[in-house]
Amino acid sequence: MKLANLAGAMALLLMQGCAPPTEIGFLSPDGLSSEFSPHVDVAMVNALSIEQLTISLHEARRANIRLLVDLGPIMRQPAPASEVKGSYLGSDGNERQKQLAPAPRNKLWAKAGHADGMRRLQAYLPLLSAYADVVDSVFLIDEPYLNGVSRQAYAALAGDVRQTLDGAGLQHVKIGVIFSSALFNADFAQLIQRHAAAYVEAIDNEYLRIGDQPASPAEQAWRENIAQHRLTTYDLAGNIYTGGGIPEGVDWVSFNFYASSLLLDQTHEESLAWFAKRFADGACARFANTTVSDLRKQLSFFHDGSMRAGQHWIEQDRALLDAAHDCRMEGTLTLLREAIITSGRPVQIMLIGESSDNGLLEFDARSTPKQGQPAKLIELRVRDEVLRARNLLQRHEDIRRLLYFTYANAYDPAIALHIGGAADMPSVLAEIYRN
Repeated sequence: MKLANLAGAMALLLMQGCAPPTEIGFLSPDGLSSEFSPHVDVAMVNALSIEQLTISLHEARRANIRLLVDLGPIMRQPAPASEVKGSYLGSDGNERQKQLAPAPRNKLWAKAGHADGMRRLQAYLPLLSAYADVVDSVFLIDEPYLNGVSRQAYAALAGDVRQTLDGAGLQHVKIGVIFSSALFNADFAQLIQRHAAAYVEAIDNEYLRIGDQPASPAEQAWRENIAQHRLTTYDLAGNIYTGGGIPEGVDWVSFNFYASSLLLDQTHEESLAWFAKRFADGACARFANTTVSDLRKQLSFFHDGSMRAGQHWIEQDRALLDAAHDCRMEGTLTLLREAIITSGRPVQIMLIGESSDNGLLEFDARSTPKQGQPAKLIELRVRDEVLRARNLLQRHEDIRRLLYFTYANAYDPAIALHIGGAADMPSVLAEIYRN
């Protein structure tokens, strides 16, 4: 299969006439900032509270930009342990029981979340109506399939939200969905499910190996740490929705497939190889039978020892990351167009790019961030990633919006790491703001 645009998809997505100019902005979960609002066309914020959302809506009106509202914090609530599937398919093909109980604040969606979310949405309707002139779209549950929400469940929620919005005089407000990578494709979703299960199996095997025997201090520390600080992947395994497809009732479809996700998320270990098998031409060809572990070994910033400095390394990293970006993004876009055609809905595509340094820091061979990060070199890598999204946008007329994640800096106390958004990287901001 070729990575070319599908003629039928273009006819469906572009509809008729010339497409309007693409809108560019930020996915800024904490809220809209006056620091960047004058420079963008659109922004997406989370609905964290009525007070927080009011500030963002007011700023959007002042700056005369469109605001997309992620209702996920309203709609979602962690699933109780009784609703989390505690088994997975092991590498031997047999069903295995997980050794650890689900985390209380897991990312899976509780069955009661639909009714409870609709009830909580009522409190926000007067605010959304008061700012109807700037509210463009709402998104309901972030990465639904990854977090165990089926296509049918998302469609049912979208239908109820549509009816509620219409009743509040918000008929113009669109409904969207953001997928994690290519999970709208059933075959790809099965791949991610298998790797999530492999992550669980590795933990469970070690847990069982230690068993009830007297554990060494290191083994005891591992057991205590893994019980508290394991990845959300542990709970997601066996619960990921793998049916694929585009939910009914949505007007916008989007996906994120960040460089940081590719390089740091173990579930993507074989993603490039999967795309290379599905799309044998173009940028994917070099990744045939290549794991992400292989890819990291070729990058200058995943290794033990001192930093690999110099133009040679910069150019080698850039070429490799260019190819990895083109492979996964072009492949995912092609799969998305196929899914849209199958759905029969004239939905529009929004792209989410990366503008943080999360996956572009200096790491050791175990993917642990090193101390003393080279700020200017990292900024160059982030700018390159921003340019990759911009270039992709220019190649595809059916991408109507491009949002960069994220603007603000953040601090992750769990790993004592400062994660830089675009805010403190002038060259990155300049590229995003460029007309």
